[in-house]
Amino acid sequence: AQTIEEGYARLVAARKRDESLNEKLRALNTISEEGKPLREAVQRAREDLLRELERARSRAEELQKSCRKLPQLRKEQELQRARLAGLASRKTDLEAKKEQAQGIFEHIRHLEADNALLKGEMNGLKEKLDLLAPAQARCPLCGADLDPSAREQLESSYQTEGRSKADTYRSHQKTLEGLQGEHKALDGEVRSIEAGLQSEAAPEQARQLALEKEVREAEEAAAMLVEAEASRGELQQRWSSADFAPVETKRLRELEAEARELQYDAQGHRAAQEEMEETKGFEDRKHRLDEAERSIPMQKSDLDRALAEVSTRRQRLEAEQQRKQSLGAELASLPQVALRLEEAEGGLALQVSRKTRMQRDLVELEVKLRRLQDREREHGEKATRKKRALEEEQIYKELAEAFGKGGIQAQLIEYALPEIEVEANRLLGRMTDNRMHLKIDTQRPIKSRKEEMAETLVIEIADELGTRNYEMFSGGEAFRINLALRIALSKLLAHRAGAPLPTLIIDEGFGSQDTAGREKLVDAINSIQDDFEKIIVITHIEEMKDLFPVRINVIKTAEGSTIQVS
Repeated sequence: AQTIEEGYARLVAARKRDESLNEKLRALNTISEEGKPLREAVQRAREDLLRELERARSRAEELQKSCRKLPQLRKEQELQRARLAGLASRKTDLEAKKEQAQGIFEHIRHLEADNALLKGEMNGLKEKLDLLAPAQARCPLCGADLDPSAREQLESSYQTEGRSKADTYRSHQKTLEGLQGEHKALDGEVRSIEAGLQSEAAPEQARQLALEKEVREAEEAAAMLVEAEASRGELQQRWSSADFAPVETKRLRELEAEARELQYDAQGHRAAQEEMEETKGFEDRKHRLDEAERSIPMQKSDLDRALAEVSTRRQRLEAEQQRKQSLGAELASLPQVALRLEEAEGGLALQVSRKTRMQRDLVELEVKLRRLQDREREHGEKATRKKRALEEEQIYKELAEAFGKGGIQAQLIEYALPEIEVEANRLLGRMTDNRMHLKIDTQRPIKSRKEEMAETLVIEIADELGTRNYEMFSGGEAFRINLALRIALSKLLAHRAGAPLPTLIIDEGFGSQDTAGREKLVDAINSIQDDFEKIIVITHIEEMKDLFPVRINVIKTAEGSTIQVS
């Protein structure tokens, strides 16, 4: 009993120490759980500050790289300006040569006009001389008869004047040959210089714009570098002083102080638990000891009761002996009881079979129920997919309508046609002295449903006689209409592509015209010559060659084709 009491006392003391340390451990765990999100927040703030500092450093380095390019970029810019100045000087020289060529051309036209006038005057003198040829010649001015001396004097005067004009004509013709050669050479030089300038100017101007953009970006980088350095310095100061998540850091320090105040002893806790483990058997032994001490009076009472029970059971034994004899007599009727038992067992087996069959039916019904539930779920999913498919079908129908002929395509045509119509009418007006104009309609009423409109494309053409079908106009008029529409469409496409349209090329197109029609078509082309830098007409018709100022003749030979410019 003494050993049990001492061991139980050690167990109670160890339990008290364990409970106290458990409370401190729970408090410490609570502090740790509260500190966990704080530490995570501090770590995230630290990582965020570090990433921000790295971004600031990277930004500053990029700006520094841009700033270091600035001197070189300015030097390249000055060189580029010098190159552009050289191109401008060459362009100035080109303009001077153009003016020189124009002056020679005007001089040529002036000399040609003078020669034409001289030729007419010489023809007039020749006619006068022819009038003086007969012996009885009359005066070409008054019609009076001329005597031989007067006729000879007048004939000599006409001949002298004719020779003078012929000499002047030949001098002009010789000068013209020299000027034409000089104009041809100068024109070729102008074309060569102009082609070179056009090929060089575009990349040089593009390079100039690119350099200006780079210099501007480098100057902006220099201005932003000061702010970037200041921001990086501020971030570096925060990093050096660990200035991130101040609220969480302060709370963590408070929790650490609270943890220290708890003075939790993990080693003492383990020792108490080991002491409890060593003495845990004394608790049961102490309970049994207390129970034994409490049961002594009861056991004495039980002994008295046991003695009385012995007497009672002896009397019961005698009664049981008598009952045994009675049961022996009853054993004679045991076969009948066994027969009833067998019948009862047969009925039980039948009930068990019915139970088994019903359980099997129940399992089958549960399987069918689950299958029906799965089908019901599949039906719901298919209904949902059907609804979504119907919604998508409606969307696709709307998209098909929008992207069909009556949707976006029609709107694009609606936006483009007014521009084509305006430009075509402008050109057609210039080619016909504003006698003709056209109109483009994109919709017409449906005959069966006049309140509805159908998409179409109708070009209505009108002149001073009214609106007529295209087939009712002559070949020259149809050519002007076609030319105006095609040029308007080409300008629209070039404008939308962001490209110039400096050249117009007409390949054939004169075969269906008579001589008068061809001249009118040439007049139509000349009326729009100011809209293009160059107009090139390709034709095999001999009569067309003299209708344009400059010709490029392609001559096919056995060795190949050659060209001749005249």
